Amino acid sequence: MFSGISIIMQKKVILAFPVQDLTIARYLASAEVDFIGINLDHFEASQRQNLLQDIKSWIFGPQLIGYSKDESIIQSGIERDLLAGYISITNDEKLVIHILDEIIEFKKFDSNDMNSSYVFIEVGHSEAIGIYDFDHLETVLLKLGREM
Repeated sequence: MFSGISIIMQKKVILAFPVQDLTIARYLASAEVDFIGINLDHFEASQRQNLLQDIKSWIFGPQLIGYSKDESIIQSGIERDLLAGYISITNDEKLVIHILDEIIEFKKFDSNDMNSSYVFIEVGHSEAIGIYDFDHLETVLLKLGREM
């Protein structure tokens, strides 16, 4: 018995990347992830703006973060108030995001190393728009303390 001792699990800040459609974004918002990262290079200009507007209007909570090799795409998203910030570094182990004047480094989720306060989870691709196997994603989110 632990009399007088409470164990508090530190809530991790979660970035999900890359998200490519509204269905997955809505699922992640319901799991209360903090940031949704979108690889904007995967979309044509008209699709890009429509996707960002759709996600922004349909979800509440997570901030949208963009990634593109073309800085003007990111700048346009920020100026139109569709993106909160951008991803500057991507590799297999970390992502770095910029929001206003803040820089945050996210470490890739590893169930054997739960020490990092800022983690990113990889989101697989949809089989088709609106069709996605959420089993793996749900398992990872549960390990991070996010219940559906």
